[in-house]
Amino acid sequence: MCSKTDPPTPPGATDDDWRAALQAERLRIDATLMEIGLKDRTRLEVTMKEYIQLRNRVGEQLFYQANKALSEWEERQKALKDADHMRLPFEDWRAWARVTRPALAHRRLQCSVGQGGFHVGIVRECTDSILPTFSEAGTASVFYVYDCGSEPRKHVDQVIAALIRARDGRSLDFLFLSHFDRDHMCGIPRLLAKMQGLQVDTVVLPYVDHVERLLAFGRSAQTRGGAEANRFFAEMVVDPVATLQEFGPRQIIFVDSGEEPAPDLSPSEPPRGPVDRLPSWKAAGHGRSPPSWSVAGQSVFLVRDPTFDLFNGNDFGGWQLVPFVDRVSPKVVENFKRVAEALLNWEPRSFAKKVADRSVRCELVTRHRSTMARAYKHSFENKNITSLCLYSGPAKPKEAGAVQICPRSSPADIAKVAWMGTGDANLKDQHSIDRFEAHYGNLIPYISTFLLPHHGSIHNSDPQRLISTADRWVAAAEPRHDHFKHPAKVLVDAVKDRSGDFRQVKSDPQSALDEAVVVYWPRC
Repeated sequence: MCSKTDPPTPPGATDDDWRAALQAERLRIDATLMEIGLKDRTRLEVTMKEYIQLRNRVGEQLFYQANKALSEWEERQKALKDADHMRLPFEDWRAWARVTRPALAHRRLQCSVGQGGFHVGIVRECTDSILPTFSEAGTASVFYVYDCGSEPRKHVDQVIAALIRARDGRSLDFLFLSHFDRDHMCGIPRLLAKMQGLQVDTVVLPYVDHVERLLAFGRSAQTRGGAEANRFFAEMVVDPVATLQEFGPRQIIFVDSGEEPAPDLSPSEPPRGPVDRLPSWKAAGHGRSPPSWSVAGQSVFLVRDPTFDLFNGNDFGGWQLVPFVDRVSPKVVENFKRVAEALLNWEPRSFAKKVADRSVRCELVTRHRSTMARAYKHSFENKNITSLCLYSGPAKPKEAGAVQICPRSSPADIAKVAWMGTGDANLKDQHSIDRFEAHYGNLIPYISTFLLPHHGSIHNSDPQRLISTADRWVAAAEPRHDHFKHPAKVLVDAVKDRSGDFRQVKSDPQSALDEAVVVYWPRC
């Protein structure tokens, strides 16, 4: 067999003769270059003598075949080299020819739940599987969910049932919750149901205090969900730790926005993945360990600016899940407290102290639902609360190359395959935009799919400043909804003018967005 760096042996020729013909052609090229340089005449004579001997041995026809094949082969190798760090569609001839091992396959699905949020993703070692599945069978993988809810709940329940059937061992590595809202959380009891649902290892959500959670309850109380959805959300508002611990996670991680002083808690080591399961992962930071505090023993943490490095310790790039918390304006929270105090006939500036008592919070979500709704409406209008964004993309993206399997995409000069979820972040506010861009920095150009905040509401995005140059933009929104008109037409028009690819994911199963990519690191 010839070397992998040589063109393949043509039919009718032996490997030895083909190697000799290729060597003759390379000697001819060397001799030509030496003659141009007019240097080292002795070496030139030796090279020409060897060239003539090899050419006479293989004959004219095979030599000219070698001349043509070597020229085409070198052009091909240069094309592959130039495409090392590109994102190429799977049908491009260069796409798979340059993929090296090890590589990672990533599949993600924006589920068809209509007005709500349910995104699932899996990252796994890539072998021969072109389209990775959500099954646990096969190579080492990390499976995560970002939000799990819909309005009404029946839509998310249907998708959850199909997902659970696909997960053989019923494990879930990460459950990320973007914010406290019923239509992003109401599916959790079904997703994590004991004996029938998935067993979650780590739950990640934004840190919000008692006051903000009650503000979120007031927002949710503007509309009525089903009895079970209302009950679960009320429990999350009263005590999220106790409510989530009922599902048996190994750990719960609250992500701090970093805008407030460090809390008065015991410092701890950053959270890690389970020691008995591969691949490994750890919560890292921007070149350092993120500040971490223990909230309740070794199972509940408060972490500031973490990056979850997946496939940690392997000799290639790996994958990153990078959360960012967009905080609600403190002024808005103060307004909510003042209005609530007036409606409840409480003493001024007593709200925060009173709701620190769990029994008071229980009373507010059971007996004063309408009061909380009125307090939200009068102080907050149609804005949103603290929200956790999530970047999912390759680590060391500058060193990576990628193959886009689905949906079809045009080539990109970089490995542009990352996904960005934004929950209900306020990416219309200048301060929030500045913090978002500062946090994600050089990762933003690698975002291929951007989930618009708040179902594509005009209150959360600026059509004139869309932040990303994503290939496709997504709004999870039902076209006909009793209370909301999402997505905003002016925002959709702005997105279409920029990229041409806008996807509205509704409750219709045909609207689900299914994506798959393979990422590799040619220099690792």
